[in-house]
Amino acid sequence: MTTATPHPVSLTGTAAPPPRPRRRTAAQALYAFDSCTPDRLIRLCAILCDHGYHGDSALYIMPNSRRFYLSVEEPLSEEGMPLPPTLLLEEFGCRIVSASILCCLGEHARCLCPHDAIPTMAALMLHTK
Repeated sequence: MTTATPHPVSLTGTAAPPPRPRRRTAAQALYAFDSCTPDRLIRLCAILCDHGYHGDSALYIMPNSRRFYLSVEEPLSEEGMPLPPTLLLEEFGCRIVSASILCCLGEHARCLCPHDAIPTMAALMLHTK
């Protein structure tokens, strides 16, 4: 015997409408930087902070290739499109769309900063001037 899950009932005794699905306000994205020096990456993070970046981020390096990877939480528009300031990342790096790279990073890359990499790197800008 199966029982159906009843819809929630409001205080007036009528059936409440089903809950609306929550709109995603952020998405995880990964960017690769092939020819970016640490100084340029620090400056990029400072620019992102200056433009109001607030999401979580992590920084990795692939030791053999000296390629940097920046994992960012991108704010999304109503239509689900990335919003500034993360669009700046595409000027300096390449957005990675393959989900399998995350496994590769976990196994082969060295994590330089697991959380808040963008503000951490931006803070280094003060020490490099």
